[in-house]
Amino acid sequence: MDPILGELTTQAATILMQNTASIVAEKVQSIKAKRNDKEAVAELTEIINDLVEKNAQLQSLAQAYKQELVAQQITEGDIEYITETLMPLVEKMLAASDKPVPQSTFDVMKELLSKETFNVMQLLGFNFKQAIGVPLTHLLSDFISNQSPAAKGENTQHALLSLQLKLIDLAQDSESYERYLRLIGNGTVS
Repeated sequence: MDPILGELTTQAATILMQNTASIVAEKVQSIKAKRNDKEAVAELTEIINDLVEKNAQLQSLAQAYKQELVAQQITEGDIEYITETLMPLVEKMLAASDKPVPQSTFDVMKELLSKETFNVMQLLGFNFKQAIGVPLTHLLSDFISNQSPAAKGENTQHALLSLQLKLIDLAQDSESYERYLRLIGNGTVS
């Protein structure tokens, strides 16, 4: 479950448990038993104010829950835009590929990216933005970050350090070191 939705559900359950009918009934019975009218009115007023406050909190949580669910949904217009924009792009990518892609594969992809499939998946609770959007965002972010000269230098330094560590490991194992020397054509170590 989405962490935000889980938190909202927990908060709602807590509020509901604090104000069940039996708890309120027990409070009212306790007040009636005291038989002090002024005190009873004050306590009943307090119960009513507490219930009104809890009702407002529940309405606020329900609104937040609704907003979170709406934020996860992809609208009909969005689905139409995605399918109409994405399918030609996928078709071009497959056509430009070194390996030809069979028409049946393209047809399956077209079905997966259809409006009907989007709608059915959403009805089943699939969150496209979480499942596809977030990883795609991270992938693109990593790609862009790795294009900068600083990142390329860091990658080169990291690769050199990794190679040095592997050579140290190799040097510590005599059998591996001998295989390495035979592999590069330097014979054996005496």
